[in-house]
Amino acid sequence: MRLLFPTHSTKNFLTPGLSSPQKLPELPKLSQHLQQPHQPQAPHQPAPGAPPAPGASPEAPKGDAKPIQTPEELTFHATNDLYLTVMAVLFFPPLGLLAVFFCHKTWKANRNSKWEDAYINSGRTVWMDVFSILISLGLIYAYALYL
Repeated sequence: MRLLFPTHSTKNFLTPGLSSPQKLPELPKLSQHLQQPHQPQAPHQPAPGAPPAPGASPEAPKGDAKPIQTPEELTFHATNDLYLTVMAVLFFPPLGLLAVFFCHKTWKANRNSKWEDAYINSGRTVWMDVFSILISLGLIYAYALYL
């Protein structure tokens, strides 16, 4: 049985499910990398991801401004718990309205692929919903108990 990782004597390895060895990709040698002259970017173009220079006109977005989400991204969206939020607004509006705010922020973050913000606001939405419903049930219980 052959090993699944390369040995020092060969550059071949087997992948699970395949019976023939495959070649590992060759890496460029350091000496080749050092011999190539360094080509700096033109001074009028900022580095990729850098903010534009002061006084420079920002580039207008081309075409549709909506971000395109892949199906893989859509599977990772945070829940917004809209129906639970509606119940929270009906039962105890002060916290329910705060839950609506966080639900809206979750929806916007999901739409813009800001997953960290979406999950944070989703958690806040659920906490506000639960507290709102529990407080309203406590008030109903206290009202029924003492009247």
